[in-house]
Amino acid sequence: MAACVVPPVILLVYDFETTGLSTKTAEITQLTIMTVDEMNNRSYSAYFVPEAEISYMAAQITGLAVEIDEYGQQHLTKQGMRVPAVPPAVGMLEFVLFIEKVVAAAANDAMVLLVAHNGRRFDERFLVRYMQRFNIHTHPIWT
Repeated sequence: MAACVVPPVILLVYDFETTGLSTKTAEITQLTIMTVDEMNNRSYSAYFVPEAEISYMAAQITGLAVEIDEYGQQHLTKQGMRVPAVPPAVGMLEFVLFIEKVVAAAANDAMVLLVAHNGRRFDERFLVRYMQRFNIHTHPIWT
């Protein structure tokens, strides 16, 4: 009987926090991705100041809110503390580059899997929408 050889697996677990539950109109307020593998855990996280209002339910769950300072500038806060935010196009590009760096560094026989809780119905739709919005193309190895 032949032995079953299982290739090394690297999980890329990602999550998006959003202004609401509509995958067509809500905006990403935070994205986080981290590796789960035998070598080391790496991660990337970014906050975005949304143009849309953060729904009451989303604010309660995430602790995120948009505040306006005395100069009329918008800032994202988490539980009342200001957090550094990047433009969504920058954050999405860095998110995709993080994934591509992990894939490039993986052993040739490694399987790299992109995983999200409720991903098919929620996070994946935001990922595709934002990549299209900012014209971000992936390496052909993404299949």
